[in-house]
Amino acid sequence: MKHEKRWIFMNTVKLSLLGVVCASVLATSYAETQNCQNQISMQLQQEGWVNSNTAQVTVSIQAATNKDDSSAIVANITKKLKGVIKDPISWRLIDLSAEKNSAGLFAISAKMSARLDNAQLTALQNSIDSLNKAGEQYKVEGIDYQPTLAEISNENTRLRVLIYKDVLEQQRIINGAFADSKYQLQSLNFDSSYTASPRPMMMYAGNAATATRQLTSSAATPFSQQLFVTANVTFSTPNLSCEKAGK
Repeated sequence: MKHEKRWIFMNTVKLSLLGVVCASVLATSYAETQNCQNQISMQLQQEGWVNSNTAQVTVSIQAATNKDDSSAIVANITKKLKGVIKDPISWRLIDLSAEKNSAGLFAISAKMSARLDNAQLTALQNSIDSLNKAGEQYKVEGIDYQPTLAEISNENTRLRVLIYKDVLEQQRIINGAFADSKYQLQSLNFDSSYTASPRPMMMYAGNAATATRQLTSSAATPFSQQLFVTANVTFSTPNLSCEKAGK
């Protein structure tokens, strides 16, 4: 048994040494390849604006009932909100809690959210108070004009297309400056940075008339946020001195 353990240990050492040798050979080969490439690296950047004419609107609802039937209450709330805006809007339940109070009633607290354009938001603001009744109160809690992921993605794609064109132009300029160099694109890495606006959220305050005046002054134009797309670019061409040396 002792000889067997020693044999296993010796083979483990041999395999470890073999791994170190292989890693050293690969590292040397990679270094030689890099040294035999003339490289030019640069950073390109494009900036644009992401515009949004819609807002993520949150409505909070407080209700009291003598039955613990949250699903029925949510269905009723959704029906009422859809009745305010005639367009097909997808209202989503984002928060719900139920608690029995000292009077023996179930206090329901819910939040519904939907993406609305300015006209739909105005209709909601003008009609929200009409939904209120004893034991059921509605309030527009938040209006968030942050652009959607699709809007950000569209602008990101547009800016990348501009950078692709710039990369080709830079390649043409480099090859024009260095005769017979034939520089090719070696790597291209993108990085996007999104500048958040200091005014991402408007809170509902006061009555519907006040809210409507806030909306008119704040959302007359698209809500815009700046987007930067940066590209780290490397062009390379074979080093002729390496070719002559036979490397």
